[in-house]
Amino acid sequence: MVKAARESGVNRILITHPELPIVNMPVVAQEELAGTDVFFERCLIVTTPGEGGLPLSTIAKAVQQIGPDTTVMATDFGQAENPPPVEGMRRYIGEMLDFGFNQNEIERMTRTNPASLLGI
Repeated sequence: MVKAARESGVNRILITHPELPIVNMPVVAQEELAGTDVFFERCLIVTTPGEGGLPLSTIAKAVQQIGPDTTVMATDFGQAENPPPVEGMRRYIGEMLDFGFNQNEIERMTRTNPASLLGI
């Protein structure tokens, strides 16, 4: 799909939920795309029981392997059964810091990369 998008003139590509079981994009495939200006939206919602129930370590390990330069951190929260998005993002950031990511990497994944995708 990325190749077809590029051939069609799309130059900003975001692959969402690569860890979600329904997507299940191998880390090897993510590594191949990482050097081609493709970003990966890694959402906290995939760690909730109804949406996959993956451990957050699955996301953290993927980011550690591929690098924060291609990651966009999001929650996908906002539903009644989940915490508000701001609370979710606070938790997500805190836990990623616990996994060893530094403040600059967190800022890259929450501000710089999304801004780049939006062209701002």
